[in-house]
Amino acid sequence: MGKYLVVLNNFKKIPKALQKFVRETIEEKFKEFDLEFDFDGKKRPRDLEVTFSDDIPFRPLFGESSRMDAGGDQDAGEATIYVGTMMAYRIEVSTETCLKTFPETEAALGSLIANTAIHEIAHMLGLNKGGFDTGGHSSDIDNIMHAPKPSSTNDVFPFFTYTVKRGERSLTDIIRRFKKGSLDKTGCSRGPSTPMLEQLVKDFEPNKAPGFIRDPSTGKGIDVIRVGEKVALPTHTLRPKEYRTRNFPWLLGDKSFTNEQKDKMKQFIASRLKAGRG
Repeated sequence: MGKYLVVLNNFKKIPKALQKFVRETIEEKFKEFDLEFDFDGKKRPRDLEVTFSDDIPFRPLFGESSRMDAGGDQDAGEATIYVGTMMAYRIEVSTETCLKTFPETEAALGSLIANTAIHEIAHMLGLNKGGFDTGGHSSDIDNIMHAPKPSSTNDVFPFFTYTVKRGERSLTDIIRRFKKGSLDKTGCSRGPSTPMLEQLVKDFEPNKAPGFIRDPSTGKGIDVIRVGEKVALPTHTLRPKEYRTRNFPWLLGDKSFTNEQKDKMKQFIASRLKAGRG
């Protein structure tokens, strides 16, 4: 029946020094499966396509995947690995300084990219159901399908606060600079790359607080900005110091699959190949 093809697009979005490590890590974790990886993205996908992206989505995501199920017949799967988000993450050391959350080393950024890709590929190879959340995830921190359990509280979406300076008359210009990561001298904060970012900022609830641009007590238009007003810019790429110790353990390091997970993936691969879908 041959092997099940996994096409990986834009692999060069990964820093060159880490490409070999990421490739070998992915191949190692799936070495006992009937899989063929096309890291050059030159082959036509038959059932699974993975794209490495330098985009920064609005939601705090490192990766996502989907496979539509229409009446029991599953369509082709696709996954996106947001390398741009991983590289933009910063730890806030003080109000004016920050550090890369994931330095460009194999143990940090390389491990994160590889683990995220393996995790999303596995979702598309049959591990998208069951688990503690019915989404195929594990509560075991050493398992490649681990995901943190949802918080019992509704966390406020993190945001970067900017104060309008003299000479600045356009919210559009402020948002454009925020999107590029050039709004502040440190370059610590960077906004999502969605084209809808301006409207998202205008609708952002924190901007309705006293002193912010949407403060209803001012009675001014939505596009008018004044010196000294504050702008709440939604971002998930700037994190507090605590993020490093709280979140690193489940993101990085050597992870594994259980025998049950392996069996599920092998059965899924065999069924897709038999159906001529792999």
